[in-house]
Amino acid sequence: MSANTLAGGLAFDKIQELMGKGRLVGVYPRCTQEFVDSDDPGVDVQEAWPMEFGKKNATTLYQGFRSVVTKDDELAKTILVKQDDGHVYLMHTGRIAVMKEKNGG
Repeated sequence: MSANTLAGGLAFDKIQELMGKGRLVGVYPRCTQEFVDSDDPGVDVQEAWPMEFGKKNATTLYQGFRSVVTKDDELAKTILVKQDDGHVYLMHTGRIAVMKEKNGG
């Protein structure tokens, strides 16, 4: 038992499982904004935010992020939400364009 854990404290895996079963108010807009504020060209949302999304179904995640992006004209021009092989990705079109230029594409 660590100094920050009470007797019978929950392990990360159990907390992640419990968090993944419910709806978290405001988490999709918050995480979308974190991505916009970052320098990343793209992220796997389940890896970037494992506590919030690690156990969520990809279809649910896709719908949640698409809803946030399509409600804002600027985000809709800037952020792509993609679903592939059970994962959901956010990609920043401007940063991807810079990567393509640097790589001769």
